[in-house]
Amino acid sequence: MALTISQAGSATSTTASTSLAITPTVSFSVGDGVVVLVAADNSTVSGGNPLATSTVTDSKSNTYSLVVTRQQQGASQNKLACLAGFFSVLTSSLTTSDTISLT
Repeated sequence: MALTISQAGSATSTTASTSLAITPTVSFSVGDGVVVLVAADNSTVSGGNPLATSTVTDSKSNTYSLVVTRQQQGASQNKLACLAGFFSVLTSSLTTSDTISLT
């Protein structure tokens, strides 16, 4: 079995929003592992990592688990990086017409 790592889609937003959608640029098969990495500005000075309560879903109802969150420490709102990583072993295949959404 060969391990293949590739970027299979991306999305960006420069405005505050409650969701973001990614359209895969390649197809994924049942059993493939999909990693979704997210970076965002901290939205409050003391509110913690806004991504810690985020969820990832897709149009085929695969289950994604939050596996890691990190927040850069400091006291300036919208000046620090917040990171989150989600993982799924697909039970339904994804194609380039599907979507992966962060909420």
